[in-house]
Amino acid sequence: MNIKIGTRKSKLALAQTNMVVNEIKKHFPSINIEVVHFTTKGDKVLNKPLINIGGKGVFVTEIEDALLNKEIDLAVHSAKDLPLKLQDNLTISSVLKRGNYRDTLVTVKGKEIDFSNSEDRLLCKYKDTFLKIHEFMRKDKIRVLILNNVYQENKHSQYIMNFIIDNCYVDNIDMQNYKEIASKVEKLAYRYCKDYTSYDGSIKKAPMQAVFNALKRASIPSNDAFNMAESTLVNVNFVTANSKDYIFYKDPSLGDVRAKGIREINRQEGYYTAHGTKLYTPKPISISQFDSLLNKIDNNQFISLGDNESRSTGAWELEDCFLSGEFDVDNEIE
Repeated sequence: MNIKIGTRKSKLALAQTNMVVNEIKKHFPSINIEVVHFTTKGDKVLNKPLINIGGKGVFVTEIEDALLNKEIDLAVHSAKDLPLKLQDNLTISSVLKRGNYRDTLVTVKGKEIDFSNSEDRLLCKYKDTFLKIHEFMRKDKIRVLILNNVYQENKHSQYIMNFIIDNCYVDNIDMQNYKEIASKVEKLAYRYCKDYTSYDGSIKKAPMQAVFNALKRASIPSNDAFNMAESTLVNVNFVTANSKDYIFYKDPSLGDVRAKGIREINRQEGYYTAHGTKLYTPKPISISQFDSLLNKIDNNQFISLGDNESRSTGAWELEDCFLSGEFDVDNEIE
């Protein structure tokens, strides 16, 4: 039996066609296969945008015509080149097993990636830290826990979902106690959004913001407050690039006032773990602070908290209160 396979001449098209040929040969070794090369309009017209010369169909029209005229028996295409609607009497009969769907950026050896022109301000500012975080995750030096609330926020993006599934741990909600957990999260979120009495007796400004809800006709905690509350209940620090809503007020020179307020409220509510004379209390930490922790992790100067069950599910806490400088635990609670 002889069959003819039509394909473009590009390296990608030929590589994909070779994969198809190998699969056919694997199951039908006696078949003779001839690969017929085509030069399409999309290959010929290189000085105009695709939309001006016919859109996606310019890479497949000649090959589809050959199929309809029975000049070839089947064709191999990249799905990205196919128009939404195929010509009549044509169908996608089969697809190869999906390969690795993740992209890889390959640069010239010795050349660093220049993020200076990126439209993503955070990527520009924290590129080195983000690359370090990804490297630590890849080597299993750190395990990142994604809160259920954050997970739900990002379901709209399949790209983000794929990254989370491949690289992170997701907070598993105990469905049997869901209402109780949700109630605790909501209560704590409301506390973050109200002025509070500090241990020294002074009245301190609410560390987090409430937002007006038109349906309820009342102010309710922001989604940021719910994120922080959930993080507290699972006993982990909340790493964030959103410093203005989690770490400090409008003036960064005043220090991490928001974060300290959140930590103090968590202590008042009993959300802390005692280790000798030291306390671990969940709080938000900035990307810069987390970078400092990564450096200590790299030098094996960190402590992992939590019972064996939480560790096995990826809920690892980086115990910053054992570290020096701005991470020192206050002495007000022993």
